[in-house]
Amino acid sequence: MGRAEPGRLGALRRSREYFRPDNTHGIKARAIDVVLIGSDAGIASYTFHFRPAGRDVGGGKRVEEKLDLVRATHVFQRDSQGRLCILHEHFSVPVA
Repeated sequence: MGRAEPGRLGALRRSREYFRPDNTHGIKARAIDVVLIGSDAGIASYTFHFRPAGRDVGGGKRVEEKLDLVRATHVFQRDSQGRLCILHEHFSVPVA
């Protein structure tokens, strides 16, 4: 993507793109590394393969993606009820 977009718009676009009823997803995660940064917070990072397939947004031709290396990072913390909540997450793919 050549420009930034608001989070809600990005979520809506990805939802239309990846979560249509006729789409499929191949996902394979590797080991998850967790570093605790206090008694109630931490950072998790891992890599995964992601291979979605389905119809393009217009419902036309069949499209497939092959992302062999995606890095994910999540910053999490316990809330006042003791539940873990993700405060921030980031996904990146190497640029060719």
